[in-house]
Order: sequence, then structure tokens, then C-alpha cells
Amino acid sequence: MDWGISSKITDLRSFLGLANYYRRFIKGYSKIVNPLMDLLRKDQKWEWIVACNDAFKLVKQTISSQSVLKLPQFDKPFEVQVDASDRALWDAR
Repeated sequence: MDWGISSKITDLRSFLGLANYYRRFIKGYSKIVNPLMDLLRKDQKWEWIVACNDAFKLVKQTISSQSVLKLPQFDKPFEVQVDASDRALWDAR
């Protein structure tokens, strides 16, 4: 995935829009993107810190990996996972 770091809020919103499409397939998505979401707040100064860089790389790596979507193995047990933060909720459906 060729998506570079940008200093534009519109680029970050666009990236998070794409990532948000895959959010239910990314374990801990809401916690991972917290540093990026902070940059979108109106009262927040734009400062791309290490946590933002790590979150950006992890989301890119996760949604571009082949293991994001795969067929279930019905001969193995299923595990239901949920994710929550003060900003978002996530569940496996």
C-alpha cells in the first residue's frame, strides 16, 4: 500500500476513512488509531509524534496483509472478540 505520511488533515481523514472500512477486521482498531484521531480534533495542534507514526504503519500493514480476510475453518472453535475505548466500540460479527 503506497500511502505516505502527509501533514494535511484531509489526507489523514481519507486514510482513516479507508482504514475504517476494515476496522472490524483489525483487532484493537479503536486503540490503535487513537493517536491519529487526536490529530483531527479542532483543539489539537498538528504534531506527528512517534505514536502517530507507529499507528499509521500498523494500520497500513494490517489492511494490506492477506490475513485480514479469510474463510473460517469450521473444524476449529470460534472466538468472539470485542474492543472498546472512550471513543469507539468494536465487535466481531
